[in-house]
Amino acid sequence: MKPHGTNTRYAYYGCRCEACTAAHSEDCRRHAEAYRRRKHGQEPLRDAAPTWELIDCLKSFGIRESQIARALGLPGRIVRYSRRRMRASSAEAVESLHWGLWRRHGPFREHCKCEVPVEVLASLEAA
Repeated sequence: MKPHGTNTRYAYYGCRCEACTAAHSEDCRRHAEAYRRRKHGQEPLRDAAPTWELIDCLKSFGIRESQIARALGLPGRIVRYSRRRMRASSAEAVESLHWGLWRRHGPFREHCKCEVPVEVLASLEAA
């Protein structure tokens, strides 16, 4: 029989002592992290607050979350991003959607109170 404090003791022998439960939880966390890295790679995370300002701006203009999710290629009808951190590629997709609409749609430009990045203004002047 394996000693206490191992995942084997928890999974195979059904021991639910504190040490075995902690070992099992750690093992599950390691496996979940490894799965996430295999699926998504080591993509950098960044602060989500500026991106959520853009999403909230789109929603306040009357664009539904399902439309935003569809435009971003997300499964489902809800934008499921953390309010604290998000992947850099997801944040760039939201920025591209927001500022693309800002460039093309005059009423949205008047509605939007977001601070316009310098590169967006430069691309607008170049066009």
